[in-house]
Amino acid sequence: MAIVRMSWRVLRDRIHQTTGATAVEYGLLLALLAAGAVALLVALGADLQFSFRKITDCLVDPVQC
Repeated sequence: MAIVRMSWRVLRDRIHQTTGATAVEYGLLLALLAAGAVALLVALGADLQFSFRKITDCLVDPVQC
């Protein structure tokens, strides 16, 4: 039982620690932003491809625009 209390105390103390938390928070925020960017690019992929193709066609032959 003493081991359980000691483990609980160590866990509780680690939860209340604030040192080093900012690096973890920034890492989680960066991962969330990266996942959002990937999801946005997947959702808009076909539209972006069409837009870039139209721009490329206009650069090659301006009469088509």
